[in-house]
Amino acid sequence: MIDIPKYQIPKFQVLSKEYDFKQKTDVKYASYIACMYYEFAYYQMLDFCSTTNKFFEEALPEDSPLIDTYLYKSWSHAYSMYALLRTTIEAVRKVNKEFLSDAEVGDFYKEKIKEIVDIANDVVKHPMFNNNGVIDASYAYRPSALYRWDEIEIQQWSDQTTPSSSLTIAPEKDFYMIQNYLEHIADLFSAKKFQS
Repeated sequence: MIDIPKYQIPKFQVLSKEYDFKQKTDVKYASYIACMYYEFAYYQMLDFCSTTNKFFEEALPEDSPLIDTYLYKSWSHAYSMYALLRTTIEAVRKVNKEFLSDAEVGDFYKEKIKEIVDIANDVVKHPMFNNNGVIDASYAYRPSALYRWDEIEIQQWSDQTTPSSSLTIAPEKDFYMIQNYLEHIADLFSAKKFQS
């Protein structure tokens, strides 16, 4: 149960349970899956925030071996959250495809959802190892820094000694964006229901 009101999705849950999906049971099931995976992601987001906050409360010295433990725990929670949110988004896309146009969803949400899916697809994945000697084809991501506002810096590594790029992600903010997106979709469905 999602117990923090800010993250609740009451409109989308009502949509999932009560909307007439016109005998399309696979679409109704997709709406149920979206709710379920959103809740799974919620717990991972809370764990990420809790681990990050605990890290800052401890105020560890820079050479503490516990720093990597906190980094890895935080990344593990964020990694899981993004994978679960990607499933949520895919389930919502199935629902949208049947009943909404892209124009109805809106450019703002399409752009934000694409950013989150890009993180899930490009960063949250297994390391790639290319055996033919092409360095750019081998890479992995690892966490490199935690920030006070529930952000984590991720570095891409193409070899064992040099990071090739870094990216700062904000799991809590991205999760909250999905909450807003789900409620927006529910509002669109509600408007359609009353137009029919």
